[in-house]
Amino acid sequence: MTVHCWGERAEGQWILEIIDSPSSLRNPEVLGKLKEWTLVLYGTSGHPYQPHGTQHSRSKMLEIPTPSRDPKGPEPPPEVLKHQEEEEEEYSGPCHSECGDQGCDGPDPDHCLNCIHYSLGSLKTGR
Repeated sequence: MTVHCWGERAEGQWILEIIDSPSSLRNPEVLGKLKEWTLVLYGTSGHPYQPHGTQHSRSKMLEIPTPSRDPKGPEPPPEVLKHQEEEEEEYSGPCHSECGDQGCDGPDPDHCLNCIHYSLGSLKTGR
């Protein structure tokens, strides 16, 4: 369950509501007793994604089509050549601690190909 998304203010009073829903058969007249509980919060030190128009990770840059090179045609602009060189380079350094098993294109949280605790629009529970 996501209780706070980027851009929202978490400041204020929060209420934890606990409902007695027995996992095993018992007399419905006898209420359960809460003996202990744990609240686990996950987050990132940096913003998990960047808005459009800012620096893109390599995975997003791969979606940009590259014009095919005609040997008789004009030389492509330098930015196209630079983009082709970047595609050939593979990142082999460590990934951010929030990155999942699919790896990353760089060391920052916005370079993760998937995340451990965050999925677009929802929070993944468990590790």
